[in-house]
Amino acid sequence: MDNLTTIFSHDQTIAALKSLLSDQLKDQMIQGITVDTIIELVYMVLQNQFCVSNNKLYQQLKGGASGLPLTMLLAYINMFYGQH
Repeated sequence: MDNLTTIFSHDQTIAALKSLLSDQLKDQMIQGITVDTIIELVYMVLQNQFCVSNNKLYQQLKGGASGLPLTMLLAYINMFYGQH
């Protein structure tokens, strides 16, 4: 599963998450937070993942940090919902 968390496309995963939330939430909100806000927050997390290797800073352009609980959730959403 670690490989699955590092290879998913951010754009495809955001689209799958947006479709899933839009389809499942009649009022387009979870505990007062809109789907659009959730999408923006997840996008911000994905776009701001960096690591250091050999004293160089790298941005993670696909997937997510394997220890981040959000990453596994997004990988599952992409795998099961993004394929439709």
